[in-house]
Amino acid sequence: MLALIAVLCFGAAANGPSFAFDCALTGLGEELIFTWLLFPCAVFLLATSRTCAEEHPEPSRAAPQTFPEARPLRARMRCASGLRCAPPRTQLLGALATALIFALCHLAQPWKAPIAFAFSLGMIALYRRTGSIWWPICAHSAFDMLWFGALGLP
Repeated sequence: MLALIAVLCFGAAANGPSFAFDCALTGLGEELIFTWLLFPCAVFLLATSRTCAEEHPEPSRAAPQTFPEARPLRARMRCASGLRCAPPRTQLLGALATALIFALCHLAQPWKAPIAFAFSLGMIALYRRTGSIWWPICAHSAFDMLWFGALGLP
């Protein structure tokens, strides 16, 4: 959260508060849509249901269970989202599909598509590495401020 505030302060000092707010909202919106929502959905659709069952088997009915279930909630949530249970190849295919959709959304200027594709893969890698959506949001906001503000690119 502090990184996002620092990005906002830098952008406001360099180009004005409305510019910084616009870049922060763009980073927030695009990362929530593509990295936080679309990427896990793509991985979930590409993963087989058998993968999660093998990774986190259900506890035996004969064995006594702790209330409400033997597995911790975090393990169940990870398995439900498909991110932790899916094999690396499936995660890669999900990342490539998400990056392709992100690049297609930036086709108004065709020369931006390869940059958007690579950028999206980087944001997904950052999300996977940190486990938090806030780092990709901050990085995306900072990138937009640099791209539009400092470099003056369209």
